[in-house]
Amino acid sequence: MYYVSTREKGCTKVLASTAIANGIAPDGGLYVPTEFPSIGDFAGKSYQEILLKVLSLYLTDFSDKELAEYIENAYKDALPVCLNCDYLELFHGKTQSFKDMALQLFPYLLSAALRKCENKR
Repeated sequence: MYYVSTREKGCTKVLASTAIANGIAPDGGLYVPTEFPSIGDFAGKSYQEILLKVLSLYLTDFSDKELAEYIENAYKDALPVCLNCDYLELFHGKTQSFKDMALQLFPYLLSAALRKCENKR
């Protein structure tokens, strides 16, 4: 899977690790995927299983083993799931905001992306 800038037509395609490490494209645009794969059915799957499947489709230069390790480390504690409702309560983090859940994985991905980019130099 490759990523391109939202601003420059025909710009250089980069891998996910480069997009994560750079943060913003050289022209100031955001990185977006060049394609959107079919995700599939996740009925009865845990948050971690869904996350691994989706990330493996979009972060193709990371192995499933790497992603599983990062997910395990980021989401060690059980997620608050309403047993009767089957939904996630995303306000139990440090700032009591949804972003606490969403961003727990980012430090692991950023560290790995920086290592991958450093190994290419």
